[in-house]
This record gives sequence, C-alpha cells and structure tokens, in this order.
Amino acid sequence: GGINQTGLLTVNGNLNASTTGGPLGLSSYNNVVAGSVSLATSGGSNIAWNQSGPLLVGSIDSSGTLNVSVTGGAVSQVGAITTVGGATISNDTGNITLTNASNAFGGALNLTATSGSASITTAGALQVGAFDVANNLTVVAGGSVTQSGIITVGGATSLSGGTMTLANAGNDFGATLALAGTGGALNGTVASAAGSTALAVPGAVTALGAGFTFGGAAVPNSAAPAPVVTVTETTTNQQIAQVIAAILAS
Repeated sequence: GGINQTGLLTVNGNLNASTTGGPLGLSSYNNVVAGSVSLATSGGSNIAWNQSGPLLVGSIDSSGTLNVSVTGGAVSQVGAITTVGGATISNDTGNITLTNASNAFGGALNLTATSGSASITTAGALQVGAFDVANNLTVVAGGSVTQSGIITVGGATSLSGGTMTLANAGNDFGATLALAGTGGALNGTVASAAGSTALAVPGAVTALGAGFTFGGAAVPNSAAPAPVVTVTETTTNQQIAQVIAAILAS
C-alpha cells in the first residue's frame, strides 16, 4: 500500500521510505530530516515530499511523478534521482544542486529556486517544464534539451547538451547565455535584449559549437579556429574588408 502522514516527521539520521503498491505522500507537513532522504515507489505510484531545512537526497526512484518542496534550506544529493513521469522541485532558500550524472527525468522538470542558483545534470534528454531561478542556472544534459514552459533566470545561464530547442520567446536567460553542444534553436531575452538583438550585445550570447541560433540569427562558434590571413602590399581594401568580416564571423 501507500504511505501518507497525519503528523510531522522528524528524523535525526537518514530516512529511507518506499512503497510497492501505492503513492508515497509525505507532504502534509514540512518534515525535518538531519541526514539524507531516500524515497522509492513502484507500480506507477507518485512521490511527494516536503521538508523544512536543507534537503540531502540519498536517492529517489519514482515510478510516477515527483514533487519536492523545501523551505529554509538548500537542495543537494549524494545519489541519483530517477522518475518515470515529470518532476517539480522547489526551494525558497539557498541553491538547488542536483549534479549526479545518473539523474533521469522521464517527464518535464519544473524547477524553482526563489533566492539561489540551480545546477542540473541528467544522463539523457531533458524536457524543461518551467524554470524560475533567482541567480545562476547551469544545465548539463546527456541528450537533447527541449521545453514546454518558460525559463526565467536572474543571473547567468549555461546550457550544455545535445540538440537544444528552447525557442519560447518568453524565455529570459538573464545577463549572459553560454551554450555548448550540437546546436539548436533558442529564443528569448538576454542582457535585456530580446531575440536576435541580444547577439549585438558583446558577450551576451556565446556558443562552444556550431549550429546554434538565437532569435533566428546564427550564434558565432567560439570554438572555430581563427582564419589564417596573409596581407601583402597588393592586398586591396575590399580584400581586407572581407578578411575582417571573416574574423568577426569566426
């Protein structure tokens, strides 16, 4: 059967809770766990967990969806988070640091860091539901990165992965956007400039890799080798202008 609660759960050490035939619903109170929290379900059942104070994830394996809410502390992990369905993770204080390379979210990931930064690593593809991060956002995905909601970042954004399709014009990537991967189409606002106009702001959008566009315009590949140019006395002004254009485009 499932697990639910009618009172506050306080644990001085680690907590391990699992079900084999029902949901794991420990979200009626802001539970307090001094050590790590490990949760698991089977049979398509969901997990819901609320905590007061920092949350250290031991491991989470949800056969359905995952909903985690933390008040008064950061979120970190020592073991992987895997879900068959979507996941919602939020906190109101500190950072969300979920950088285990084995993390796998089967559905959209919704993320809220009200006063901190967020770092997410996944083994495979990542579908962004809605990201609302007060400070910096770092994403390292082992596959493609897509979205069904809007990304809002207060600081700097760094995205690395496979092909990225983050073309919602409502995205706000904050002060700077650094891209790395196999290319993709992105849109939104960077450094308070919307769409392709963000590319005109020096250093606002950078890419380590070819094939990225922002607001429909190509993002220069900073990993491309600088062109080798030989200028002689017979070089014309037109040729020099072409050389300068090639350097700027590299």
